[in-house]
Amino acid sequence: VLSEFKNNGLELAKPSPVIERKIIELLGGRAGKRCNPVDFWPPPRFFGHEIGHIHLEAAEYLLSDPCVDAIFLVLEFFQEIEFDLRIFADLIARYPTKPIMGVLIQAEEDGAHRVVKAATSLKIPVFTEPERLVRAYSMLYKFSMETRTIEKKERGETC
Repeated sequence: VLSEFKNNGLELAKPSPVIERKIIELLGGRAGKRCNPVDFWPPPRFFGHEIGHIHLEAAEYLLSDPCVDAIFLVLEFFQEIEFDLRIFADLIARYPTKPIMGVLIQAEEDGAHRVVKAATSLKIPVFTEPERLVRAYSMLYKFSMETRTIEKKERGETC
C-alpha cells in the first residue's frame, strides 16, 4: 500500500509526538507499525464495543492533528469484533474537511452488509481493496488542491 501512496504522489501522515503518545497509551503501550499508526491487532479481547471505542478514540486523536488530512479505516468485521460505524457521526460533523474512508478486508457476509449500510448512511466510502482506496483518495485530494488554487486566484491571492 505504501507504494500506492508513492505512485499517487501521497505520503503517509506522521502524527505529532503528542498524538503518537496518546495513541500508544490507547493501545496499551504498543506502538503502531510504520504504515499504520493505530495497529492494535490482535486485540486483547474480542469485544466489538471495545474495538469500536479504540477506533473512535484513535480517529479523534488523528483528526485533531493538523498534520493528518484524512483517516483510512482498515476494517476486519466478524461477529465477535463488529461495531456500529455510526459511532463516527459526531467526528464527521466536527471535522468536515478531513475525509474518513474505509477498506473492508475481511468480513462475514452479514457483517459486510451492515458495514456498508452504516458507512453509506455516513457518506464514508468503503472499498474492498486498499489500493483502490488510495487511488480514490488521491483523486479527491488533487481535486481539493485544484479547487483551493482556483478559489485563491479568484480572491486575488498570490500565494
